Amino acid sequence: MKPRIKICQIHDTVEAWMAIARGASLIGLVADVPGEALPPEDIADIAASCPPGVMTVLVTQSVAAAPVIELARETGVGAIQLLEPLTDGHPGELREALPGIKIIQAVRLAGAGSFGAALNLSSLADALLISGAHHELDRQALALPDLALARRVVEEAHCPVFLSGGLTPENAAQALAVVRPFGLDVSAGIATSGGLDEGKLRSFMEEAG
Repeated sequence: MKPRIKICQIHDTVEAWMAIARGASLIGLVADVPGEALPPEDIADIAASCPPGVMTVLVTQSVAAAPVIELARETGVGAIQLLEPLTDGHPGELREALPGIKIIQAVRLAGAGSFGAALNLSSLADALLISGAHHELDRQALALPDLALARRVVEEAHCPVFLSGGLTPENAAQALAVVRPFGLDVSAGIATSGGLDEGKLRSFMEEAG
């Protein structure tokens, strides 16, 4: 089955439609990460512009359910990506307050306990998004996880799994062949000077197809 592709850190409707035209099925809109956040009104405008069949994903680092619910209602997205597990509230609160919303839980596969933690979180989410730890030289950038370990997560998780972190047109095909995830999530690997690069996007989609 062809993998689902999520293009993250979309900045405006032009980038959203560039990604959609190349086959992206999920659009990531960053809400509250310093240096990357979009205003809620911009997220709402981009989400409203996307056609049926394309899932708009609110990416948030909040660990409290209440502000996530408020922001999701304000922006009208179809899914929420939690960069960290909730510590104030529970995913069930999100589902109850936001009927039909999808929950994507991000998990970093790094350290001895991360595999078990990923499996536990997979029972609470509609999808997992797994990456490695941060790069040593760039604390904002996530690396690809150990691909063999990522494959184990795909095999044992209770929900579909997206592979993320460090993906580029050069390594997408290999990562897919080894891990066999439900989908790929990419942002920095297809960007130039902070914006979506159409040439890199095209190459990535060809490799992932």
